[in-house]
Amino acid sequence: MDRTDEIVIDVVTMDWSYGWYGNFDVLISQGSKLVVEWGDGKSERYTGKAQKWVRLSHEYPTWNYQDRIPYRISIFTEEGQILGISEALTEFQVERINLRDCPSLRMFSFRYLNELDLNNNPNLRVLECDNFMAERLDLSGNRLLEQMSCKFSSNLKELGLVNCNKLRGLDCWGCRSLLHIRLSNQSLLTEVCITDCANLTTKSMGFLRQIVAENVGTVFESEDDSWRLDNYFPCGAAWVPDKKR
Repeated sequence: MDRTDEIVIDVVTMDWSYGWYGNFDVLISQGSKLVVEWGDGKSERYTGKAQKWVRLSHEYPTWNYQDRIPYRISIFTEEGQILGISEALTEFQVERINLRDCPSLRMFSFRYLNELDLNNNPNLRVLECDNFMAERLDLSGNRLLEQMSCKFSSNLKELGLVNCNKLRGLDCWGCRSLLHIRLSNQSLLTEVCITDCANLTTKSMGFLRQIVAENVGTVFESEDDSWRLDNYFPCGAAWVPDKKR
């Protein structure tokens, strides 16, 4: 059967002491038939009767904790759609994630990524890419984006949100190298956190404040009142299905 939506994740195991576990939370549409291939010859299937977050979990063999062993994980649907994906507790490092064959994606949450290409994900609404490792992140193609967090991305210098007219919430807390936030002048932005973002240029800061003021919003600049995305992702509350191999 053809694959309708697919996400491919390249990982390497880490030198941890609890075994090599992989966990992801995936939001699937009603009636989806989801398959995950873990890259070690094991695969599992799930059928979702309702739209919900599903916890995918797998343990890899542990030959030597000093080895960094690569695996390629493929998560796809044979029917239905993948609407969201979020990393849960994992004991490997994500090297790269390929989202180009998942146009249905609406929600995405991963940390410590070295790169992120969302040009083929026009339906994205919520993005959480905290601790992003690259210097630039261009989201100008994600016109439906509403909420975005990139906090503690200490290398990030430029954030492109030019065509994101629907953006309402932005969390850049701890982005100490951030110089430019390129916004749409039609942005709906009402909540933005720039705590510990002292290197923002005067021009970027001024335009940001102007947009938020026009939308009768708030600019958060202290740790006491920072805005968060915590309510969008399952945070451990995803449904854990019976596995079908």
